[in-house]
Amino acid sequence: MSKDDPGLEALTSVVNGYREEYAELSETWRHIDGKAQVTASISGVFLAAIFAFIRDIKSVIPSELMRIGMQFTIIILMLSVVFAVLALWIRNVSTAPLGQPLDEITKDFLSVPEKERELRVYDFMRDQIEPWPEINQEIHKKNISKARFVISSQVSLLVAIIITAILSILMIRG
Repeated sequence: MSKDDPGLEALTSVVNGYREEYAELSETWRHIDGKAQVTASISGVFLAAIFAFIRDIKSVIPSELMRIGMQFTIIILMLSVVFAVLALWIRNVSTAPLGQPLDEITKDFLSVPEKERELRVYDFMRDQIEPWPEINQEIHKKNISKARFVISSQVSLLVAIIITAILSILMIRG
């Protein structure tokens, strides 16, 4: 069997494709975590600012609308933080089949006589390919789950900002 075997090249390409997909999914995971961290931080700072604002408006008796609006904003900001934390929640995921599993199938492959290896090289490549679809699908699904929590967190934050802006305008107008 030559190195220019199109079947072997195709199988090698498939293995490399799954590895690249795994790398991209892992990078997406990190980006989602980063967005969740930033959203939680902004929500936390905004929540602290609202508490400071409430403390400082002792001299003004807020209207019923203002009190309800501020309470609602606090609840929404707390939800934003909760959603961000849920996005960051530790999840068990399968890891890439590198190291020991690859070493084991390689040892098995190399343990057969050289003449037999030519017949088994395709099986060797398929053994490398076999775990990838399930692993990548699992990470993809968990990325979607994490992203939904980040989106919920960001939408909550945006709603809180809009409500606060409206209440501030109403308060300024008197």
